Amino acid sequence: MTNPKFLIIGLFLLATLSLAAQNFDCSQGRYSDTLFSEISVQTIQFGQNITASGQQQSLFADVYQQEEDVATNRPLIILAFGGSFISGQRGDMAPLAALYAKKGHVVASIDYRLYPVFVLGFPDEKAVAETILRAVHDMRAAVRYFKASVDQGNPFGIDPKEIYLGGISAGSITAIQATYLDDRDSLNVLMETFLDEHGGQEGDSSLDSTNLRFDSRVQGVINLSGAILDTNFIQAGDPPIFSMQGTDDDVVPFWTGNAAGLLPVYGSGIIHRVADRLGIRNLLVAVEGGTHTDIYFEPQYAAKLAEYMAALDDFFVTTLCGVTSATETIAHSDSPLVFPNPFQDHFMVAGDRVNQAVLIDVQGHQYPLSGQENHFQVGSAIPPGIYCLQLLIGHEWKVQKVLCIP
Repeated sequence: MTNPKFLIIGLFLLATLSLAAQNFDCSQGRYSDTLFSEISVQTIQFGQNITASGQQQSLFADVYQQEEDVATNRPLIILAFGGSFISGQRGDMAPLAALYAKKGHVVASIDYRLYPVFVLGFPDEKAVAETILRAVHDMRAAVRYFKASVDQGNPFGIDPKEIYLGGISAGSITAIQATYLDDRDSLNVLMETFLDEHGGQEGDSSLDSTNLRFDSRVQGVINLSGAILDTNFIQAGDPPIFSMQGTDDDVVPFWTGNAAGLLPVYGSGIIHRVADRLGIRNLLVAVEGGTHTDIYFEPQYAAKLAEYMAALDDFFVTTLCGVTSATETIAHSDSPLVFPNPFQDHFMVAGDRVNQAVLIDVQGHQYPLSGQENHFQVGSAIPPGIYCLQLLIGHEWKVQKVLCIP
């Protein structure tokens, strides 16, 4: 559960390949493309609590939202950073938070209490389990804070019925437990004792105790290399989960084992078998041969990363916009229609004649294309990955994001 900063950089690069739209409705790319160019970041305090070493800690969130957006019922994504529960900070999530804010979401990157390893020494299994529960309490306090804010004038312009949790590594483990752990679950004595002494399932991390009148239920979880402590936490009717993980993850097991060599957990491979059996909507992008963090930045895994991000966008579009798929909304925008997309060795462009076509990769390298009647062949010199396709149609350059697969 090391802090995968390269992961954040890799995900952020996807944002640079999206076409900015001018309107607010989903047909212009909301939740699937970069709809906004400018975002603001506001730091707020949502909670406070005592750390494992007995110190009072204030809990803050950086809230990312669009400066030009006039919508007042936007979905909220709450993100938690990685770092083995002993390191990391909410600023680590800034690129990913900005990516989703520019697509039309409100995003909060939150603090949670870490284990003070330099004070208490290396943790044992009990200390790790209690640290995870502290983090869950902190994340749930954030959910309640934002739900309460709607009754206080809704300063963040969110829909309290559309809140999603997500994270990377340790942050993802936190988000998964916060989504699925509830009073129906049978817990071991260690966990029961901790919860009994620290505010029960909801915890005691709220800045304002009146926020406890709000529940912490959410609508789904974004799982990047995370795991669950007990598969029995997942029950029929629970929210959907969208996961990406390497099958050779050397920190958090893809199937089952000890996370960081300490605590038994069940990784994404098991989680999605359970979700399938229970009829819970879910997506698993399993990256063969990938480890804990390389799947998010190594070029050989770019197609898998793009597959995951596109599927997640599709979920938000279909859920929040009431359309069949994200592809349908993109087809009605001003972007040219490219098919097939993803493509392998050729693609076509619908509509007016294309006078010139250029592919630009995430490093800015340009690959000129040749073809006729809007049918373009892709040479072997163009590696698989995500590209910005620039098309000169008449006297106007138009842009579309495309994916070249092996």
